[in-house]
Amino acid sequence: MKRGTKTNNFNGPVAGMGIDIVDIPRFRKILASRGKRFIDRIFLPGEKKYCRAKARPWIHYAGRFAAKEAVAKAFGTGIGGKISWRDIEIISADLKAPVVKLSLRAQKLARQRRIRRVFISISHTRAYTTAAALLA
Repeated sequence: MKRGTKTNNFNGPVAGMGIDIVDIPRFRKILASRGKRFIDRIFLPGEKKYCRAKARPWIHYAGRFAAKEAVAKAFGTGIGGKISWRDIEIISADLKAPVVKLSLRAQKLARQRRIRRVFISISHTRAYTTAAALLA
């Protein structure tokens, strides 16, 4: 690798790893039946804006849902008392890889566990979306 080339490599131990998979047609039905209330409970304004701008928004909602689950699993907490859906935001900008933004509450938990970085990857097929999270 050339000197000065940027990578997503990290130096240090892995603090946690999580993965999740979502059945896209099933998730689309959940969105249709539970509607705005469900979306508002899970997703932050920037996530909703991003997903609504897509031709098939349910695919992107499913990807962000899987990513939030993967991050919560990587923390070892799941979604619940220590981390809620809205403590994790998945940001995408200018065709770059998605980035995790943590709320102040989740940042505090990360500091307590000496977590410096949260890596996320999201992938889709026609039927499924999957996300993997790595804490370092």
